[in-house]
Amino acid sequence: MYKGTGFLIKGSASFLKDGSEFELMKAEFPWARAALAVTIESVDQTL
Repeated sequence: MYKGTGFLIKGSASFLKDGSEFELMKAEFPWARAALAVTIESVDQTL
């Protein structure tokens, strides 16, 4: 990779306000009210 290299990430996201993934994040960050779950559909490297 070179300086200035980036990535274009396409996908969808949702906020988790309960469940096991949220509880893991809440244990690490007690101030968090939600966790962001991202489903990646494609990734392209850019220059």
